Amino acid sequence: MSTWRRRVIVIALAAAGIDSVMVGAGMGPNLVVVSALVALAAVAVWLAFDLAAEVEPAVRPDTSPAARRAVGVDWSVSTMVLQLQTGNERFEDESAHQLYHGLVSLIDDQLLAEHRVDRATDHELAWAIMGAELTRFVSARQPPRGFTAPRTLAHIVTLIEGV
Repeated sequence: MSTWRRRVIVIALAAAGIDSVMVGAGMGPNLVVVSALVALAAVAVWLAFDLAAEVEPAVRPDTSPAARRAVGVDWSVSTMVLQLQTGNERFEDESAHQLYHGLVSLIDDQLLAEHRVDRATDHELAWAIMGAELTRFVSARQPPRGFTAPRTLAHIVTLIEGV
C-alpha cells in the first residue's frame, strides 16, 4: 500500500474515532465540522513530515582560525611577495616603508585574529605575545636597516606566523 493511501486511511480512522467518542460521551458532534478539523490537522502533520524528509540539515561553515587562514588569498601577503619578486633583493625607500607598514599591519591583524588583542590599546599583552624581536620591529620609528634582505624577511614572516 502506498504512503498516501495509508495516510488517508489513518486520517479517516482518526476522524471516525473522534466522532464515535464524542457520540458516546453525549456531545452530539457536528460530523462535518469535526471531520473537517481532523482532516485539516492531519494534512498539516502530513505536510510537516514530508517537508522534514525533503529538507537537508544546514551545514555551518567552519569559522575556526585554521579554516580562516586556509580559505582564500591574503592579498597583503601576495602584494608583499610581488614586491619582493620585482624588487630584486633591493627596495626603494618608498617600497621599504610600504613593506614595513604592511608587515606591521599584518602583525596587528594576526594579534587580533589569533588572540583578540589590539596592540594599540593593550601594549603590554601584545608585547608579551609578540616577543622581543617583533616588539623591536614594530616599535621602530623607521624601518630597520637591512630588513628587506630575503633572510631577514623570511625570519620576520616566521615570527609573525608564530604569533
